Amino acid sequence: MIDPPRIPASLFPRNRDQRAAFGGFFMNLSGGRWPGSVTQRQTAQFQYTFFQRDYGGFPGPIFTLLAEQKPASSHAGLDVIAKAVLSDLPECRAVPIIRIFVAAAGIGPIVAPDPYRAAFIADEEPCAIEFKADFEPFLQSLGKHTRRQIRQLQRKAIKFGQSFAFGTVNRQHLGARFELGRHAGPARYGRRQITAYENFLAAQDGSYAAGLYSNQGALLSYSSGLLSDGAAILRYQMNDRRHLKAALSLSLRGHLCEALIKAGVQELIVPGGVAGVLQHACRHRASGELILLRQSLGTALVLGAARLLRRESSLLAAAGNVKKSAGKTITEIEA
Repeated sequence: MIDPPRIPASLFPRNRDQRAAFGGFFMNLSGGRWPGSVTQRQTAQFQYTFFQRDYGGFPGPIFTLLAEQKPASSHAGLDVIAKAVLSDLPECRAVPIIRIFVAAAGIGPIVAPDPYRAAFIADEEPCAIEFKADFEPFLQSLGKHTRRQIRQLQRKAIKFGQSFAFGTVNRQHLGARFELGRHAGPARYGRRQITAYENFLAAQDGSYAAGLYSNQGALLSYSSGLLSDGAAILRYQMNDRRHLKAALSLSLRGHLCEALIKAGVQELIVPGGVAGVLQHACRHRASGELILLRQSLGTALVLGAARLLRRESSLLAAAGNVKKSAGKTITEIEA
């Protein structure tokens, strides 16, 4: 088995505005297409964390990085970030596609340096659930309907003998997670996908795993993610679609929030946003993905493969934006 790359403990952002951008980078890195290594480099203005997958000894065509500005409260424009990356990381210049995860960048036009074209894919959904010091004050901060529903689910769990378990991710006893993945909804999770996520998280310095079990010991809902420096980032959650009326997603997240608060965690980051009643408790953290596409045959081949395999949707969205707006600025692209 190939060992997953480890995220340096020093990488996890202490600044809340940077954590959503880190979440995007983390989701991309933990997808299971290894090998490769995580590297850090610092300049006077930025801290870069980058990753390039290795395919049979050859570097991959996509260079993925997280660009954190120093100090964290500053907001350089997208044009500054693009030029800085190409200047500070010369190894990325020969790569067809550069993916840069950033916190809210300054507003302003950008014309990508030749021979690149650029697009910015913004994260639109609220993704941060901020906690209070204790669970009860946190419940009080939620809307009345959300608070009542979580308490009702907790009472039902006790009535029907359900149990909740919370701990760190381990690579053993994956059978129950595989079985849940077969019945998960709305999308199923395959064995290879679950194994990749769990192996990656188990290799990190901090992780969490949370499960909701029936009175007969069957796994009904499961979630795992990264845990570090007062924050948790959810990697994925599976819910048994055969129990739609049981509101398993909200039930597990209610238990999860309580367990994280007891562990001293200050917030839960959910890349991609939160649906349902907990959306009202979520805060927006402006972040996104600045994508630089080199005008080359290599780029065309990578995008063609992504279309064929129906993967890398952000790359395809960026390519569509660039195609519609060749020569325009980022501001014009987004308009």
